[in-house]
Amino acid sequence: MTALKAEYQAVQDFLSNRQKDRSLFYEKGIFTSNGQNLEVRIVQVGKGNFNTIIEALKTAPKFKPDIMAFVGVAGGIKDVAIGDVVAATKIYDYESGKVSERGFLSTPNLLQSSPGLISAARRVASGREWLKRIGKDTDSCSAFVAPIASGQKVVAAKESQIFELLRSHYNDATAIEMEGFGFLKALSDYNQRSDHNQIEAIVIRGISDLIDGKNSFLNGSEESRQARASHNASAFAFELFAEWMAQYISPDSDNTEQLPKSYEISHECSKKVCAINFSLNNLRRYLSQNDWIEANQETTNLFLKIVEKDGNGILTIDDIPRFPNIELQKINDLWAYHSEKKFSFIKQKEIWENMGGHLNDETEKYLGNCLGWREEHRWKDSSELVSSLRKAPDGHFPAFFLSEKCWRLNLFLLLFLNKIKNK
Repeated sequence: MTALKAEYQAVQDFLSNRQKDRSLFYEKGIFTSNGQNLEVRIVQVGKGNFNTIIEALKTAPKFKPDIMAFVGVAGGIKDVAIGDVVAATKIYDYESGKVSERGFLSTPNLLQSSPGLISAARRVASGREWLKRIGKDTDSCSAFVAPIASGQKVVAAKESQIFELLRSHYNDATAIEMEGFGFLKALSDYNQRSDHNQIEAIVIRGISDLIDGKNSFLNGSEESRQARASHNASAFAFELFAEWMAQYISPDSDNTEQLPKSYEISHECSKKVCAINFSLNNLRRYLSQNDWIEANQETTNLFLKIVEKDGNGILTIDDIPRFPNIELQKINDLWAYHSEKKFSFIKQKEIWENMGGHLNDETEKYLGNCLGWREEHRWKDSSELVSSLRKAPDGHFPAFFLSEKCWRLNLFLLLFLNKIKNK
């Protein structure tokens, strides 16, 4: 989604096979990365949070996309220069509050971009691949993953009352714009009402103006600044999409439409594939929300579906040969992606291998201690799982093999980890 014509045109430049889609308001095209295609729809919604809320609430149920991004320009408040890019960790609605006898009293209100996309944005910002998509003048561009302030008013100078408000109540905001809060508000409301289709969302802004020296001729015309900022924001956004595609779009996808025509699939097998895909989507949703406990339970459900056991089934050593390597890698990668590589089977395997990679009772207990599943000569209860990414030990999740009553690593995990290949 974009607000201005310059922003819309900048997004268009990264798409091929563009065509109008369903109505005059939407256009779709193809973005290609590493041989994989992503269908992208774009729309220009106009200025302001109110317009953005309306259009986002129309777009989300119409297309049910996996991710949505608002891409455009913003004014720089601090630490940024013309042409820099800011991917929002959170958006402040700086106009929320009330008027009293003492004047306007700010009541901070904020919404966050999706945690998984924030993590991906940090990886993109720390590298230089996104700069290659700009094509020129890359040495002077930087990317930040930081808070942004959003409201209906244009801030013209540091002497303005709004700037004083920002400095007093939102002093970690690096940029200011007019649509991001409405965008995240609409998708937050949509996700709360939707049981299955959870949309990940993020706001990405290129800096076209600075509050200090906002209209200085040294920075070029307003038109040229907006064009540059829009292009840089789009470059960052599409590198973020490429990162997302590498994680979620696989040539080995379970989509039955992608199977060779000579491959016959039974109705029962088709139902199994649908069930697995449904669980994968649920797993991704819980992980994107950093809900590690629910994600762990969904991982258990997913593995039971893969080996065709009912919801009350128990995984055993005999099930290990039945796990396809492709599915193991998908699940591992989802956990690693959303936890910044802190939780995954590969992380657990690395820890095990650093202990010598032995299959014995002593190694089993020591690994249980390291992963936070065992302490003081006992295996912990499931209620003792640590739900905080910061506080949990490396490799604490997933723990799909553990029963509800008694947590035990056992030979099953060690054999399972030995099956997974390091990337």
